[in-house]
Amino acid sequence: MNSEILSSSDILKKFRISPTTLWRWRQKGFIPAPDYQIGTRPFWEADGLKEHLKQTQVR
Repeated sequence: MNSEILSSSDILKKFRISPTTLWRWRQKGFIPAPDYQIGTRPFWEADGLKEHLKQTQVR
């Protein structure tokens, strides 16, 4: 089963957020740690990110 792989840029576009907001969300645990990292570039599996977001409630 192949899941779509999302980069930081993909997440910024999907949620229409700034890089600073993505950083804050990662620090607060709203976005999980990346599944893959190539150099300093993080990547997430779309299915895993979707499940994490379903289980995480923003307060």
